[in-house]
Amino acid sequence: MPTAAPSEAWRDRAGFCAPHPALLPSGPVRPAQVELLIELAQRTKLCHDLLAAFADRYAAFPQSAPSQTRELVALRQLLERHGLADPSAGLGAGLFAVPGVQARYDRYLAEGRTGRAAALAVVRRTAAEVVRMLDDALPAGTAPDVRQVCLHILLAAHRQIRVAQAWSPH
Repeated sequence: MPTAAPSEAWRDRAGFCAPHPALLPSGPVRPAQVELLIELAQRTKLCHDLLAAFADRYAAFPQSAPSQTRELVALRQLLERHGLADPSAGLGAGLFAVPGVQARYDRYLAEGRTGRAAALAVVRRTAAEVVRMLDDALPAGTAPDVRQVCLHILLAAHRQIRVAQAWSPH
């Protein structure tokens, strides 16, 4: 996925708008935050690739991959800004450098291929995992650019859960 040039605002389809992370002041990133950002990039790519695979498989499925792409671009720009690398950058759809993430993707993809309802359950689960991770790890006094990206992704994950619930059979 290409990295886009920063614009003055980072707006998603739901209208959430915030300063682009590259325009925010930076600050020191602690080792725990480094791990968080790299894990978050892995999970965002995992969500993106699953959404794209399920959207290709099921005619009626939420088209959320573009927002996941924006989030992944922002995360990779943030990692680059802090001198860090995403281990799965440059790998194709469904491919991950970390074996545990690859195994999770393969397992979730297999679950989602059993039916549209199962795919929506996988989408909800992956978004809920991101919410739990950020709720537990989002530090209060972090660098402004890291905090902004993490908060944006947290809000996006909550919206993704609501979208998947709305599309699910009741």
